[in-house]
Amino acid sequence: MKKFRCRIIIVIFILLVLKVPADLFSKDGYEGKKISEINFEGLIQTDVLSVRSVIKTKVKSDFSYKTINDDIKALYNLELFDDIKVDVVEKDEGLFVTYIFNELPTIRDIIFKGNLRVRKMALKDRVLLKKGSVFREQDVPGELREIVALYEEKGFPSTTVTYEIKKTTQKDKKTKKRKDVVDLIFIIKESGKVIIKSVNFSGISSPAEENKLKRMIKTRRRGYLFSAGYLKEDQFELDKREILRYYSSKGYIDAVIVKVDRSVEWNERWKRDEIDLTIYIEEGKQYMYRGVEISGNKIFTQEELYSLIELKEDTAFDKTKWAISVQNIRNLFAENGYIYYTMDIQEEKDNEKLTIMYKIRVSENNKAHVEHIFITGYEKTKKFVIEREVVISEGEIFSAKKIQISRERLYNLQYFSTVNIDVKPGSE
Repeated sequence: MKKFRCRIIIVIFILLVLKVPADLFSKDGYEGKKISEINFEGLIQTDVLSVRSVIKTKVKSDFSYKTINDDIKALYNLELFDDIKVDVVEKDEGLFVTYIFNELPTIRDIIFKGNLRVRKMALKDRVLLKKGSVFREQDVPGELREIVALYEEKGFPSTTVTYEIKKTTQKDKKTKKRKDVVDLIFIIKESGKVIIKSVNFSGISSPAEENKLKRMIKTRRRGYLFSAGYLKEDQFELDKREILRYYSSKGYIDAVIVKVDRSVEWNERWKRDEIDLTIYIEEGKQYMYRGVEISGNKIFTQEELYSLIELKEDTAFDKTKWAISVQNIRNLFAENGYIYYTMDIQEEKDNEKLTIMYKIRVSENNKAHVEHIFITGYEKTKKFVIEREVVISEGEIFSAKKIQISRERLYNLQYFSTVNIDVKPGSE
């Protein structure tokens, strides 16, 4: 399955050393003088208009060292340049300010070497860097991790990836000037698929529990329940979460996976690596559910609210069922128009008696009514086509269930890639 990722770039300015001529800031006479001309040098692939729109220094404005400083910060934020200088020349008609840029190179090509087991297209889809994009070497380690992760998902956990950069120049199609470009070469050393020889547990209270866990997880030895026996790291992580979820459903709310031992040996006969996995678990103590006290409710009766609790007193505490129970109460309020309800939940955990109980205080507040329904973002689809799929109307009591049904009906039209329903307070 193709994964869609986005990169969040955090730029932290601890100290910005402005790359300007050494004598620029020593000349106090520039401050406050009129700027008669602004020029840009070194722009080959970057549009001049995009640079002008970023800087605050303007022709006929007064020269300001602070504004120049802010300009350089803003220009570096574009992540298009690795060096920016500012040159100022004073003439009879005023100051001539020149921004001098050294652009970051662009990626001419991305090359994968050594990939025999994974298709080139799958690798290209996985990395964020693309042909034609600006090249920043600090982005590469993240791409190496993504390629390794892709191999791990496909059952090749010992694959390693390095890279090389080939720098050159080529003529820019628009400006016809030579610009710096790079070929980014990923060198992949593929491992063989690792076959799971055994999956063992340590710290389990009984053999029956161990057998249950082995049947439950999907990381299994070769041949067990028809398993191919390949180690896939993403599936193994899901299995570990499933183990902890299982324990929390049996009252072992403090259970943790302490560590996983991996013992890999080469099987000369079959010419492959085989791994023994040992999962060390600390189960902790088993807690029993001692009940819940609900107060503050005025609209819904105690019987209505208690009927939504899926746990029974004096049974092993089930964390999943408790979460479902709380959501059932929330849904009851939201589906009946009480979207401004409040619910305070307090847990009382007795570590001596090994019990857990809860106290819930609710306040329904007033019912909400639908004041207006606005539909935006549609272009080709007629508005009435959308309106007939919306099962909630202006003036009626708000219902979270009807909102959900409306969203599903709109998705089922298969006209829209996303359907977002935003609920905002009305005029009262």
